[in-house]
Amino acid sequence: TLQGIADDVLKNPARFVEILREKRDFLAAHYQSCDQLVENEGHRFGEDLSEADKKAVTAFLATL
Repeated sequence: TLQGIADDVLKNPARFVEILREKRDFLAAHYQSCDQLVENEGHRFGEDLSEADKKAVTAFLATL
């Protein structure tokens, strides 16, 4: 399947995005490790910490 995708892109580079969209299920199942629709939306770590704990984590990270 991956070779077929590469062949299709080489035959018609202008359809690159369309070809990948058509094979989205295959690509996601085999090559995607993030299952979020938007991958770069940050993280939720620490949002439930107290203000004092947040400051302590920030101070610790500053030492790294």
